[in-house]
This record gives sequence, structure tokens and C-alpha cells, in this order.
Amino acid sequence: ITMADHSQKRLDEIKRGEVILTYHPEKKEVSTFAVQHLLKVEHERISVLHFDNDEPLRITPDHPVFSLEKGWVASDPAAANEYQHFQNVQLLEPGEALCFWNASAQTLKIRTLKKIAPLQKPTTTFAISGLPSGWGFFANGLLVAGEKAQNPGAAE
Repeated sequence: ITMADHSQKRLDEIKRGEVILTYHPEKKEVSTFAVQHLLKVEHERISVLHFDNDEPLRITPDHPVFSLEKGWVASDPAAANEYQHFQNVQLLEPGEALCFWNASAQTLKIRTLKKIAPLQKPTTTFAISGLPSGWGFFANGLLVAGEKAQNPGAAE
């Protein structure tokens, strides 16, 4: 996760009160957010996102990421649309231009998704919840949506 000081920290190591970098793609505004809630969830499926010459990124199929063409997208948009503060999440497809944070330049960069591969493997995941609607944060540089807490404090 990209922290407010532009350093990186593993999501499972972030503590309540630590400050992360956030971004609102429609407002084109960078800000910060003090983490209020962390969620720990078991998932049976993972989507592996592949980009040119980069290490693959793993994400849950229902977790929205931001596409320049479509707005918030997910490889399982029906599940993503069940989030309380998301509507009209579209299907994530190869060829999408996705937003990443360039920490050295402190600006956004765009990378094109080449392939999505499903992975059937039980995995423990962690998520940050409680961000205001429309805001996202950067996981492995990728702009991802925050989740609405269903059970605040579940991982605290």
C-alpha cells in the first residue's frame, strides 16, 4: 500500500491510524486518509492481472480498480456492485488502461492490462474500509477502491 509519505507497506502490516495516500479519479484529487478499519476475508478465487514486463498482481475478482475508459471495473462486476457505495461497476477486460501511482514522480501513470487469469486457491486477503465514496488507494501501485465496512474492526 502506498503510504502518505509515498513509502510502501504490506496491507497486512498496516495498523489503525496509519495514513495512506488516496485518490479520487473523478475529481483528479490526491489526498490522505487515516486508516479506520481493516478487514480480513477468506476468498476462494483470485484474479491475476498481467501487464507488460511486470510481476503479476493478485486481486479478488470483486474488488474494483479504476479504468480510464470505464471508471470502476472488476473481473466480477456483479459481486462488486453489491458493495454499498458502488454502482455500475463494469467488466474488467484485457486492453483496459488502468491507473497506477508513480511514487518517484508523485503522479499517476497508465498501464495497459494484457491478461486476466483466474486462480482457484483459498487465500486470506486484507482490505481497507471506510474511505469516503469515490475514493481509492494504491495497492502495488494500482488504484483500487476502498470497501465499505460490513463488520468494522474485523481484522483489528
